[in-house]
Formats: sequence, structure tokens, C-alpha cells
Amino acid sequence: MRMEAWKRNLWICCIASFIVSVGMSQMAPILPLYIEELGVEGADDIARWVGIVFGCNFVSLAIFSPIWGRLADKYGKKPMILRATGWL
Repeated sequence: MRMEAWKRNLWICCIASFIVSVGMSQMAPILPLYIEELGVEGADDIARWVGIVFGCNFVSLAIFSPIWGRLADKYGKKPMILRATGWL
């Protein structure tokens, strides 16, 4: 029994989202140590910079997702997938 294409794509997207969230959660515990290693001192300043660095990912997603979506509509999804994997 073969799965429909949309169901397969949904599963792939769910697995990819899970992998990304696992990666982000693995970064969170060591980020304060890295920020401190860069020379930031004081618990308040370290916490502030950790919040800024961690939040930059989501801010950039909010800014660039509509742009990449519009380009995908114009040029197709395959070139955008190749662009995204080329930046990894």
C-alpha cells in the first residue's frame, strides 16, 4: 500500500521540523557558556545576549520566509530547496 504524496510530504516536513527543534534545544544549554567565552561578563548581560542570539533565528525567519516564499512562487520550489540546502 503506497502512501499518497501529500501524506509523505507532511511526514517529511514533520520530521524535518523535529530535527530542527532538537538542534535548537541542543544549542540552548551551551549558548551562555559560549557568550561568556566571547568576553561578556555578568549574569544579566550574558542572559541578555543569549536571548538576542537565540531570538535572531526566529526574527530572521519572520523576515525572510515571505521573501523566499514569493521567490518560490515565481521561480518554483525546486530552485529554492537547492538554494536552502546549499547554505547549510
